[in-house]
Amino acid sequence: MVLHKHGPKLYEGLKDVVSGHLDTRIKDDVLKSLNNNFLSTLNRVFEEHTTSLVMIRDILMYMDRVYVQQGSVENVYNLGLILFRDHVLHFGEVRDKLRDTLLDMIARERRGEVIDRPSVKDACKMLMLIGVGERNAYEEDFEIPFLEQSRDFFRLEAQNYLAENSASVYIHRVEQRLVEETERAKHYLDNSSEAPIVKVVEDELIVRHMQTVVSMPNGGVISMVENQRYEGTQIWLSLRAIKQSNYPINWRLISQSISQSTGG
Repeated sequence: MVLHKHGPKLYEGLKDVVSGHLDTRIKDDVLKSLNNNFLSTLNRVFEEHTTSLVMIRDILMYMDRVYVQQGSVENVYNLGLILFRDHVLHFGEVRDKLRDTLLDMIARERRGEVIDRPSVKDACKMLMLIGVGERNAYEEDFEIPFLEQSRDFFRLEAQNYLAENSASVYIHRVEQRLVEETERAKHYLDNSSEAPIVKVVEDELIVRHMQTVVSMPNGGVISMVENQRYEGTQIWLSLRAIKQSNYPINWRLISQSISQSTGG
């Protein structure tokens, strides 16, 4: 058909067939799973869809090489990804359900529960793929609300932890959270999310409470230095957020305290 100048007809016919399959089969399966095995169902149908796209691409290889380039349209594989996004992932409740499911799973893991990490990883990969080279879908459907929820979570945690614990305990908690969030990004989020989530942790647990942690009576960083308890102090001063932003302020406060305590 492409040889006989029917490329547009073949291309539009492919769109119609794939769209019809997504509407009548795939979308129904996903909607039926909204209250039961939603994430595993969504990941499964997407994997099946991409496998089918590879086979279709191979069959229509000539169209992909000739008409797609001449017509400046999406190649077969990318077209299939876009259609899945528009007909399934962004249909009705599916988009919101995916976002809420991922955020809930991460929140539960932060509380110490064990979650299905591979399923979260597959969903994040799916969101990156349907962006067809762009991060828009991943950002809008997941990363932006994920960072907003994380900011709220760590802001509240910081307030509670500082109210109930010494600076030493708080500093070790900060160090633990930084390790956890870095590891989370590496294991099942897209790698590009590591820097933004680490910054959220640094802003909410370190920068926002920097002076409080340094000057807390009976247990702040200054108090630890005065009592020659250096472990927590060393951890605090080694944190990237301290070094890159207000490290000189912390050091001045600490130096002043040491000077006063020694009469220097």
